[in-house]
Amino acid sequence: MKYEEFLKTLKWLKFVGAMQEELIRVLSALQTNLSDDVKEFLLLLLSCQSEGHTRIPLDAKKVEAIFEKKWAAMNSLKQAEFPDFEKMKLPETSFIPNAIEEIGDNRYEKMIQQWNENDAIQKPLIAFDGYLYPEKYFSAKLKIEEKILKLFMDKTHAEVSAESLKTVMEKVAEITRNPETKKCLTLEEEQAKAIVRGESENLIITGGPGTGKTTVVFYLLRNLYVKNPNLLDSKLYLAAPSGKASDRMRESIQKASNGICDEAEKNANANIYKKIREAKTFTLHRLLNYNGQTNQFRYNAKNPFEENSIFVIDESSMVDITLFAKFLEALPDSSRIFLLGDKDQLPSVEAGAVLGDLLSKVKCSVNALTKSRRFSGDSKIGKLAKEVMGESEDSPLTFEEFSKDFAPVFENEVVGVELKKKKTVSDLRKLRDEFLKAWCEKYYADYLKTVQKILPTNNLSKAELDQQKEIRANAWRFTEVAKILSAERAGVFGVEELNIAMEFILRGLSEKEWIEDRNFFGRMIIFTKNQSALSLYNGDSGILVKHSNGSMQIMLPDKNTGEFVFYPTSLFSSDAYESAFAITVHKSQGSEYDNIAMFLPTQKGVPLLNRQILYTGITRAKKRVAIISNAELFQCGKDTVIKRDTGIAFD
Repeated sequence: MKYEEFLKTLKWLKFVGAMQEELIRVLSALQTNLSDDVKEFLLLLLSCQSEGHTRIPLDAKKVEAIFEKKWAAMNSLKQAEFPDFEKMKLPETSFIPNAIEEIGDNRYEKMIQQWNENDAIQKPLIAFDGYLYPEKYFSAKLKIEEKILKLFMDKTHAEVSAESLKTVMEKVAEITRNPETKKCLTLEEEQAKAIVRGESENLIITGGPGTGKTTVVFYLLRNLYVKNPNLLDSKLYLAAPSGKASDRMRESIQKASNGICDEAEKNANANIYKKIREAKTFTLHRLLNYNGQTNQFRYNAKNPFEENSIFVIDESSMVDITLFAKFLEALPDSSRIFLLGDKDQLPSVEAGAVLGDLLSKVKCSVNALTKSRRFSGDSKIGKLAKEVMGESEDSPLTFEEFSKDFAPVFENEVVGVELKKKKTVSDLRKLRDEFLKAWCEKYYADYLKTVQKILPTNNLSKAELDQQKEIRANAWRFTEVAKILSAERAGVFGVEELNIAMEFILRGLSEKEWIEDRNFFGRMIIFTKNQSALSLYNGDSGILVKHSNGSMQIMLPDKNTGEFVFYPTSLFSSDAYESAFAITVHKSQGSEYDNIAMFLPTQKGVPLLNRQILYTGITRAKKRVAIISNAELFQCGKDTVIKRDTGIAFD
C-alpha cells in the first residue's frame, strides 16, 4: 500500500489526524530520501503516542502485533462508527520489517539518531536499545531517570520502629482531642509510618479515596518541621496538575489544620502551623511559572528552585512524562519531595504513566495507604471499586431496565441502568433524555431560581451581603451535590451531547428552539484554557450569573479566601470555557460529588472503556453512583487495563 493510501486509512480509522500528517511532512522535508515504508512506520509510532506510549519497538513481530491489535479493536466498532469497515482489508505489513531494516542501517542520519550513552541529543527521533522514540519523550525519560535516582533511590531508607509509630499516633491523638466531645484523630499504623519516614526520606504516598493522603501530609510536615526547625526558613510549595486538584489539596490542608484542638500545641508551634496554612497551592504549570509567549518555564535546570525547598505534589497520576521531567529538572538535589496519588486512577491525558512507573521501580520509597475512611466495610461504592480492580468478586452492581422515574437511581447506593435492549441511536437518545429529565428534577429543581437571586457585586449593605453569601453558597452547592460523568466527549453519551440535552431540559427548551448563544444564567462551566493573569486554570469551574446591567458574569470561589468572586464573560474568548453539567471522567479527577451518574461507551473495543475509567468515575461519588450501560460492557471495561510503554528504567 502506498503511503498516501495508508495515511488515508489510518485517518479514517482515527489512528492519526492532521497534526500527525503534518509532522510526517516536516520530517520528509528534513530527510528528503525518506521511503514510504519508513513514513508508514512513523505513522504507527505517532498513533502509539496518541494512546499514551512514548516509543515503538524496532522489532517487526512486536509492531505487527500492535497494529493487528489496533485493527481488531476497530473491527469491534465497525457497526457504530465504521459502516464500511468490512470492505477494508488489513493493510499489508511488509513495510514494517523493511522500515526497521532501513532505520537500523542508519540511512536517515538527519532525522534519526542512533543514541549512545553520553551523546548529546540532536535529532527529532532517537533509536535506543531496540526502540524508536520522539526526542521530547526520550529526553524526558533520561531526565526522570537521573533525578529520581538522586531524590529517592540514593537516599537512606531507615527502618521504622514500633515505638516511633506509637509516639506519633499518641501525639496526633493528643493534639486533636476535642475538649468537649473527647473525640480525636486516630491514625492507622500505615499513616503513622509515612509521617515518621517523612522526617528523613522523600516519599511516594499512595492510596485510594478516603485513605487520608493529604491529612497524612499535613502531620508529616508538622513533624518534619518539629524535628528540623531549620527547614522553616525553606520554601514550601503545594501543587497538583489541575486547578481543581490544587484547590482540593488546599481545602484538605485547611481542614486538617482546623482539627488541632490543643491550645498549648497551637502556641508552641504557631510558626509551623502558620507556614503550612499559608502555603499557596499551584498548578504545576503555575508553579514552574510558564510563559506562554516564550513557551518556556521560569524555573528550569539553569534556574532551579531554592535549595532545601519542600514540595508536595498531589494527584501525581495525572502528570504526563514531559511535564514531570520539566518539574524534576528544576529541583535542587537538596529538595524534599512528597508525591501523592492513587495508583488505580487514570494516567495523564498526555503520554506517559509517571506514577505507575515510579511505583513499579522505586518501591523502596513507597508508603501505601490501604484503609479508606470514606468507604466503610459495608459501602457498596467501596465494594464496587474493589470489584473493578479485581480485588473482590462480590459485586453490588445489578443492571435493570428502569421505568421513566428511575427511582432506584435516587434510592440505591449503587445501581445500573440497563441499555441492552436499546440498540438504535434514536432509542439511546430517548433513554438518555428520560434519564436526564429525572436527574434534573431530582437535583436541579430550584437551581435556576436560586441563581436568579444572585447579585454579582459586593457593593451592598452588610445585611444584603450576608444574605447574598448564603444565596451564593446555596447555588454553588448544586455544583457539588450531583454530576454527570462520561468517558467520551463525542457521541450519544459524550459530554457534548449530554450538556446540550441538560441545557434544553433546564431551560424548558425543545431541540427546535435551539439557540446558538448558550451563555444563559445558571450555566455551569469549566475552563478549558489557562487564564494566568486572573489565576484561573484549566479545570476550574464556575456558574454564569446575570448582572443588573444585563452583562453575564462568571461566579466562582476565590482560591485563597473561599469568598465568591465575579468575572465578566467579556474577559474570555468563546473557547476558554465550556458547559459542565456533564464532564469527562478525566476532568473529574481530583473532585468529589455526592451523587454520580456515569455514562459508558456504547460499543466494546472503545479505548476509553477501561478499568481506570470505571474506577476513577465510581470513586468520585460519596453517596450514590449510577452506571448507564449494561453488564457486558461493564465487564469489558473491567477487563481492559491501560498499560503504557515509556521505557523509564532505573537499572
